[in-house]
Amino acid sequence: MDHIEQALSGLRELIDHYGKEIRTISEEVLNGGWDTSPEQFQGKVADIQDRIHREAVERYDQLVGAGTDLEREYLRRIDRIKEVLGRAAVLRDVINTTVRPVMAGS
Repeated sequence: MDHIEQALSGLRELIDHYGKEIRTISEEVLNGGWDTSPEQFQGKVADIQDRIHREAVERYDQLVGAGTDLEREYLRRIDRIKEVLGRAAVLRDVINTTVRPVMAGS
């Protein structure tokens, strides 16, 4: 479960980081970034978007992998519990067929 929480946290941090980078560029554009052309700003934004997209896909894949691993572990545990319950049912049947209470008056 820790891996899932870490992956989710990583995605949140990535989104926050993306917002900060875009705000920084927006402030540059609005506060007189006259030395930089609009095309250069668009290029910066495109670079940020590409990088963030790649990182998001990678982190999403990690999240899915962690979820898949956790699901497998839970399914293994469920199978073990079913096996134990099956064995307990067999023992109950053995006890019921071998140890019968004495009926009064018999």
